[in-house]
Amino acid sequence: MDSINSNEISKPCKIRKLDELKDEGDFSKYIKTSKPNEGSIKLCIRNVADLNKRVYSPITFINNIPWQILVLTTTSERKNNQKYLGIYIVCNSKNDSFLWSCFASIEIRLKSSANDDADMVENFKCVFRRNENSRGYASFIKWDTLISESNNYIKDGSVNIEATIKIENVTGVREKVAFDFSQPGNLVGDTIINIDGVKIHTNKDYLSLFSPVLRKLFYSDFAESNMEEIPLKEIDVKDFVELLEVIYPSHKEITKENVEILLKLGDRFDITYVVDKCEKFLMDSDKIPFELKFSLSDTYRLSNLHNYCLSKIKNGQDAKNFMTSKEYENVSDAFKIALLEKIKDLL
Repeated sequence: MDSINSNEISKPCKIRKLDELKDEGDFSKYIKTSKPNEGSIKLCIRNVADLNKRVYSPITFINNIPWQILVLTTTSERKNNQKYLGIYIVCNSKNDSFLWSCFASIEIRLKSSANDDADMVENFKCVFRRNENSRGYASFIKWDTLISESNNYIKDGSVNIEATIKIENVTGVREKVAFDFSQPGNLVGDTIINIDGVKIHTNKDYLSLFSPVLRKLFYSDFAESNMEEIPLKEIDVKDFVELLEVIYPSHKEITKENVEILLKLGDRFDITYVVDKCEKFLMDSDKIPFELKFSLSDTYRLSNLHNYCLSKIKNGQDAKNFMTSKEYENVSDAFKIALLEKIKDLL
């Protein structure tokens, strides 16, 4: 087993999205949490015959620690200067603190296009730490062996690599809080919300602290308050779980992928906490188009965001850019009047 100097590791570029891993046909995956100490990473290298630089997999978080696969070509005098494919596992590469460490079992698998039994597999256990945050094999497989199509590792010019990681001990990194909404919490106030036949276990006392709408549903004279399972209609299961993950102490981050969903549900259930977080995200993010921010401020009556967007209109051209956008077609008349007044002030 080999390692690479941590100073040589370039910074990762893309974070893998959980939605990319979800099977749309299995709703249970949206409400169950995976084992926090186990996970896998996958990397597909296209045009592998032309590989001439380091290639990283997207970041995958396991036990709140970022992991990647690193692949590169190697030669050494020890191997008679023959060319090899090197494969490493990179752990927590951005953390320069000496206070963290992670002991893990690793399986690296070079996939065969023939069958799983023909995969090339290596296993090892090691401790990752600041100066030893990448461990693996400089000479995982001979280059000629890899690129020979008769060996079935390459298909259509690509190779696939998988790594399975089982974390056995961690110091200096706090485990991320996670909730399994497929199981009861055995607490006073526990209830079941049923969406399209999917049972979501949650706590009505906790949700009532955030949502006056749900509080009325749980504790008023509505028929639902006496039901063993409370049905919610016209809502997507995965969207509701996304909302729960933001409200619950795991406090999932607002992202460009979920902000519109959360605004919609935050508005529907009158959850000020969620709406405020979304508004702050929109004001701080440079990944959301200005026109969309402006439109959302009108749709959900976000005065701080509206004021922020108005402040960004510095001249008539800025106003024209928005007025000719598709978002402008759907804003309210009051919103259009406010924009015209802003243009008047600029004249």
